[in-house]
Amino acid sequence: MAAVPLSLAMDVKKKHEIEAALATEAHAISAGRLKEENPLDLSDDFSIFCEACRRGDLKVCQEMISTGVNLNARDKFDYTPLILVSHQCDDDGLRHLLAYRQRIPR
Repeated sequence: MAAVPLSLAMDVKKKHEIEAALATEAHAISAGRLKEENPLDLSDDFSIFCEACRRGDLKVCQEMISTGVNLNARDKFDYTPLILVSHQCDDDGLRHLLAYRQRIPR
């Protein structure tokens, strides 16, 4: 079996191509044609949720999820709840968030 060059195995893009794609996406989001996957959320509820994720406090996480907090949002540091829980290496927390995320329609 012949080796496939890495550049062919992966869709490698140049910097200007990435920047153009990001600019196009940002324009589509601002025009309302595309929904941002991880919107910035500076609400108090989301801050409480993120702090619970950082601490691995599953009880508070469950309470905040039941209030309807956005599991796909990001905080002011660009972290999503899933990233915060994964930093704690909390398997139960990860399983819990992933289970709830699977129920969210996209």
